[in-house]
Amino acid sequence: SVSRVVVREALKALEHKGLLIIRQGQGTVVAPITRWDPLDSTVLDARIRHDDGLALLDNLVQVRCALESELAGTAATRRTERQLIEMNSVLAEMERVLRRPEQYLALEVEFHDHVMQMAGNDVARAVVTSIHDHARDSSRYCGGELDKQIAAAHLGHAAIAQAITDADELAARTAMRAHILDSWHSKRSQQTRPPDAEHE
Repeated sequence: SVSRVVVREALKALEHKGLLIIRQGQGTVVAPITRWDPLDSTVLDARIRHDDGLALLDNLVQVRCALESELAGTAATRRTERQLIEMNSVLAEMERVLRRPEQYLALEVEFHDHVMQMAGNDVARAVVTSIHDHARDSSRYCGGELDKQIAAAHLGHAAIAQAITDADELAARTAMRAHILDSWHSKRSQQTRPPDAEHE
């Protein structure tokens, strides 16, 4: 119930995102997934919604881990005293709201952003922020027992902050990697647990 012009514009938009291949005189076909733009907001949101096996979220976590662990290492060598005060102030506030998940999760985003700002790589920061924001919108990424996840995650945040405060590049990189992977494995296990196990 729309005009040909509307259909044509819609097809062009999908072609621009790499989802369709339009050939004059040959028709329109869905492009192989390897040609899709994986960082396009619409494409990424749709793929996450249909990521039943969690493979895409696994990939997003892998990319985030690779970038953010390197940024943490760089932050340990570049941070200023003022930045340390700001980061540790956020960490202290996180500790005060450990039993208030919504407030804690908001501060967690702020904490990670402080670390990335200290590294001074705006390109890597933009990539991490983009993919993490999309992942956080998915219940599959944020589901599970929040109280337990937050308690474990806070230990990771404290280790990251300490390593950066100590200007220990290797420790900062290692702590960030462990924190991201441990947090995701905890969430993932809740998503893939058999139904009966949830009531044991």
